[in-house]
Amino acid sequence: MDKGNLNIAVFVDLKKAFDTVDHTILLNKLQYYGFLGDELKWIQSYLSNRSQKCFINGVLLNPGIIKCGVPQGSILGPLLFLIFINDLPGCLAHTIPNMYADDTSITMGNENFNLMENRINGDLQNLCIWLRANHLSLNIVKSEYMIIGSVQRIRNLSREPSLFIGNVKLKRVKHNKILGVTVDENLSWHEHISNTVKKVFEGILRISHLYMQLCEVGEINYLTWKTKFRCSKNEGCREELLKNIDETCETMENELKQWKESIDDKRHQCYSLNHFTMKQILNLRKELAKACIGQVPVDELPLQTFMLLETVNKTIDPLLLANVLRTMVPENLIKLPEEGFKDEQKYFVSDTEGEKILMDSVEEEMDVIQPIMGRRKNSLETLTSTKETLESMCMTINTDHYLLAALQDSGRRATEDDLITWVVTHENDEEETVKMLYEEAKKNPCLSNLVKDVFGLECQAVNDEETFLCNTTANEREIERTIVLEPYVNNKEDTYLTLGVLAAILDRLSESESEYIRRKIPPVLKEGEPNLLLVPK
Repeated sequence: MDKGNLNIAVFVDLKKAFDTVDHTILLNKLQYYGFLGDELKWIQSYLSNRSQKCFINGVLLNPGIIKCGVPQGSILGPLLFLIFINDLPGCLAHTIPNMYADDTSITMGNENFNLMENRINGDLQNLCIWLRANHLSLNIVKSEYMIIGSVQRIRNLSREPSLFIGNVKLKRVKHNKILGVTVDENLSWHEHISNTVKKVFEGILRISHLYMQLCEVGEINYLTWKTKFRCSKNEGCREELLKNIDETCETMENELKQWKESIDDKRHQCYSLNHFTMKQILNLRKELAKACIGQVPVDELPLQTFMLLETVNKTIDPLLLANVLRTMVPENLIKLPEEGFKDEQKYFVSDTEGEKILMDSVEEEMDVIQPIMGRRKNSLETLTSTKETLESMCMTINTDHYLLAALQDSGRRATEDDLITWVVTHENDEEETVKMLYEEAKKNPCLSNLVKDVFGLECQAVNDEETFLCNTTANEREIERTIVLEPYVNNKEDTYLTLGVLAAILDRLSESESEYIRRKIPPVLKEGEPNLLLVPK
């Protein structure tokens, strides 16, 4: 090009190159290159008697013997192919071959256009003869040529060259991709740069779509997510940039898939979640978290929050919501403004009363999840009084052991009469049974403050400072509760409830409504009798 000459590059495409290598010809060439005796037999054994099977529509076909081709997926396969085509340049008289595995091209440059055209056609014919002799074939449709030169020199061409493989005329192209680099006819690299930039922007666009989807489905970590991609003129940096973009996309796609699966699982487990869109769920997680950490009083939450919660409980109000939040979330920081309620005890007089407000018409009471810092010692006076009563009865038992065993078996909410009745009833039980319950009580985090304050013992519970589940009595129904060690998810700007905690809150709200709302039988129907109604079409 610097001398003003034109160059022609012909890009030939070998059809199924690795799969059509003739074993006999390959072994002959290996013998010519010096492979003899056992070495040649070893390679012959490596190539021969290989079989393959096809699995179609659930049917495994009979194995077929591979009669040609080199095994792919190993280092030896490509090496044998390179040896096989190593003598290809010998058939070319005028052009220069450029070979990389099965990517082959021939080039020639000359100031005489007609001479160059004739010589290239001659070498193409020689190439066809070599291919036929070696049982290889060309994909003529994919074989192309490109004229390389300055813009002015190419513009001044009176005609295009006529290059043939057999009787088929090759197609001219203005750019071609060679080993990942797009080469154009003027060597301006504009096409390569354009393709690279296009790939980068396609990757950025892909990331933006994934980012929007992750935000829409409520993946907290991505709400304030951002990252930087630096462009550079350096080829190595560009490759690294594309690699980083692809890796970021792959990571986001995996996290999006996992989050969607998690959402689906939660929706199946908690029916109440199905009342809301993902944006509404995200809004509830954010607003309710503010109330749980004490940032906003419950009755100062946005009206939109209560309107959303009406979907699962039509009688929702700040008092009901506050008690449910206090029940389900380990942190006990839920509060109401002093203006409306001077004394917060009106809402949370005690654990028992707080739950009683929540379940006015429910016969069974249930224990709740609470942190040790938020517990109130509502059972302290009861237990102390019970202990004094038992000691005054002069029973021949270890009062502390039996009282703790009774508390473990009956639950924290047991009354003084319940505990005394238990002790009297089990006075003659085996000591091992009582001792076992006594040891369990010492390890029960629900009883930790009572064990310490009344009996002067250290509770042996593990992770008592985090969260725990109080035991239920034998007469109480078993209710599944989710113990959440980390109830919140934080990003750089906001705090959100975890999806599991929100699901538990919605379930509790829905459960509390269904427990005291009973549908009345319409007056036109008679209870306990067959009813026949005529319904219009």
